[in-house]
Amino acid sequence: MGGLAGIPFIGKVGYNAFTQHMPAGGNLVILFSPHVGMTPDGEFGKFGRDGQDGHDAACGAAVNAYKWLEANEWQP
Repeated sequence: MGGLAGIPFIGKVGYNAFTQHMPAGGNLVILFSPHVGMTPDGEFGKFGRDGQDGHDAACGAAVNAYKWLEANEWQP
């Protein structure tokens, strides 16, 4: 299971399927960790890669989705 920016996108059916593989009496651990970088200067959403001079977006797909939502004035 997984999804963009560390958010699980499997829904009830996916969780049900996932739990069918657990041993009887077993435990389920859900770890949530957003994929967001930070530069040494404290700029969120970017990070430096070894061997590169500049910073890249982290997570680029999430940043692009956010920019699309802003540009299209999307309302939930």
